[in-house]
Amino acid sequence: MSLIEEGNEKQVRMSHLAIVGSHSTNGVAALHTQILKTTVFRDFFELYPDRFNNKTNGITQRRWLKKCNPALSQLISDTIGEGWLKNLADLKKLMPFTGNKAFCETWQHIKKENKIRLAEYIKQTTSMWVNTDSLFCCHINASMSTRDN
Repeated sequence: MSLIEEGNEKQVRMSHLAIVGSHSTNGVAALHTQILKTTVFRDFFELYPDRFNNKTNGITQRRWLKKCNPALSQLISDTIGEGWLKNLADLKKLMPFTGNKAFCETWQHIKKENKIRLAEYIKQTTSMWVNTDSLFCCHINASMSTRDN
């Protein structure tokens, strides 16, 4: 737990200094936080258990769905209420509606309209036509301007 690395050349252990000097240590993902607590910084976790926590980076699935697919979000909220916006597990409440004809037709209509919008965007930006009755498989890679490539 020393702040100074012992050896031929003494160096400050910046990670140790950060833990001692901060009110919070974040593992970025639940697994990473668990690793920090149980192995990497176990001694610090025993000394400062309240300082170790997890805040996953990025956007929550709930916010992503609400922002990128407002029509589907509205259908979900109209069907099961808005609890899913705070608790993703509430989406399980949609299961009883999988056999509801009106719900399924509305879901499919929203899906088709979104595919049409995407096809129009693809046509506009690439001059390529895509069949909206086909399966779309989209891959998006992160673009990190702060990282060296």
